[in-house]
Amino acid sequence: MSPELSQTVLLVEDNDDIAEIEQRILQKLGLTVRRAGTVREAIALYNEEKPSLIVLDLNLPDVAGWQLIEYARQKGRVPPVIVASAQDDLLNRVNSSLYDVKAYLVKPINRQQLIEAVTAALQTEVARR
Repeated sequence: MSPELSQTVLLVEDNDDIAEIEQRILQKLGLTVRRAGTVREAIALYNEEKPSLIVLDLNLPDVAGWQLIEYARQKGRVPPVIVASAQDDLLNRVNSSLYDVKAYLVKPINRQQLIEAVTAALQTEVARR
């Protein structure tokens, strides 16, 4: 497993403690991490950074995380998305299929789950190019 070191992950998580843990895990994989606590902040970073991957919480203070994927679709470039959510319900699982989410992880997420999901998503994206 060895994602390209130049890859940037957009981490969208409003809980600072969770975001810090996830950020450290991602950085240990050699990834550059940009963090946002709202969809509004995430959209600004998406436009600025052109991320290789999005790790997305759904329950955000401004709007649902799905809105970031909708925005990316409108822009014509949706990087792989991994949902990291406390919500484990059928509607969100169905939405994850409709939005082509690469992995749906239920919090609390363990380190290995996140590493495996990120690695698989990035490898699939590199192979697709």
